[in-house]
Amino acid sequence: MRILLDTHCLIRLLDDSALLTPTARRRIRQAQTVYFSTASTWQLGLKWRMDKINVQPRVIAATALSMGLHELPIKLEAVLIPSEL
Repeated sequence: MRILLDTHCLIRLLDDSALLTPTARRRIRQAQTVYFSTASTWQLGLKWRMDKINVQPRVIAATALSMGLHELPIKLEAVLIPSEL
């Protein structure tokens, strides 16, 4: 099984937050591959620039990669399709 973490789950996993449920933790541990999106990194960068979080997105991404998570890049087509709807 492969898992793509949304931004909230990514932060909760990296923070070891109690808000990440035991079920979510178990599924993440059992997954073959755990991804985080570059869109999450972008979103966290915006929050950092607005002083809503105090950790630089580079640090978040580096921590995620060091924990064995994999980056899932945004493809151009994924950005273009919603703008054309």
